Amino acid sequence: MTSKAAAAEATKTVVTDIFEPDVPVERVELDALVALKIIRHARSAVAGAAPIAGQLLGIDTASLLTVSDTFALPGDHLFPSSLSTLDQQYDAYKKRTDDFDGAAARAVSYTNQMLPRLESLHADVNVVGFYTSTSNGQTVTSSGALVEALARWQAGFHAPTSGKRLAIRPTDNRPKKGVALVFDSSSVHAGTISIRAFRLTDAYLNTYKSGKSDAQSLSEHALLPTNVLREYPVTITRTALLTAFLSTLVAPDATRSAVPSLNAPQARDTALPAPTFAALALPAPSSTQPASLTQPLSALVASFEKSVGVMNNLNRKWERRGGNRAQETYLDALKDLAAADGAATAVADQTQLDLVRAYGIKAGFGASA
Repeated sequence: MTSKAAAAEATKTVVTDIFEPDVPVERVELDALVALKIIRHARSAVAGAAPIAGQLLGIDTASLLTVSDTFALPGDHLFPSSLSTLDQQYDAYKKRTDDFDGAAARAVSYTNQMLPRLESLHADVNVVGFYTSTSNGQTVTSSGALVEALARWQAGFHAPTSGKRLAIRPTDNRPKKGVALVFDSSSVHAGTISIRAFRLTDAYLNTYKSGKSDAQSLSEHALLPTNVLREYPVTITRTALLTAFLSTLVAPDATRSAVPSLNAPQARDTALPAPTFAALALPAPSSTQPASLTQPLSALVASFEKSVGVMNNLNRKWERRGGNRAQETYLDALKDLAAADGAATAVADQTQLDLVRAYGIKAGFGASA
């Protein structure tokens, strides 16, 4: 390399460091409209199909990752449609890898078609991650699908920006700042909205890139079930437009007639009933009007039953494996242990929430047993 070329390369490196500082993400800020889109997509999903998925659009500023928009992906994109079948075929490791690679390729191709259209509408076109949904941590977590998709994302299987041609490309030296948002649909029945942000830890990503998944490699990278994923705090914000929309939702006037009279002329603003908050109400009332005692107990029992189902699925998977201890199964075992830990954590979180509600109901805050 000549001195002129070396100087140009050094200048390019300096410019990159100035305009794209390599500061790791510490927190995620989520627009309320994005949260509503994710929840609506999750509620419209077909039971038994592949987990829902979508791309997140936004921008990263230093340690803050802001998600301002999102769009959904078709059913067999990012996650393979044969996910439930692959869970039963642990010896078909090559097929599992090919199916996930194909799903990632379809997601990138679809995103390549969507971004120019969004750019023509002056919308954000920087892809900063993806979202999916789960029910009490099942399917996505227990099958390792979230880890598989995140590994491909952080290793280079992603769409950068609309200014570059989208393609599945090898990883570069600069770590990606994208995250995976996971919406737990079962949390809605408990009166909360659980949207969590995850990234793979460096320990797991280094093991994934090395291509070695035997016990020695896991030991060298100090990889444990508790440090496969790293969670980031998520803050949901409201824009001025959304606040203005919510301010138009007022309680109906009790003195106003529900049915306009045909004999007397009605004013233009009284022709239709005023909108209410009823359509936006969550299953659980607010703290001033707690749920009945049966509701938190039912939610706790449902959470426990789902966690037991996760453990039973893991037991059946290991029984089918039998004496097969091939090297590629070590990471699968690690994912299964992480799934079991997540199921136990979900029960613990639900227990704490329902215990507080039960004490509130017992104190008599206007609730019926």
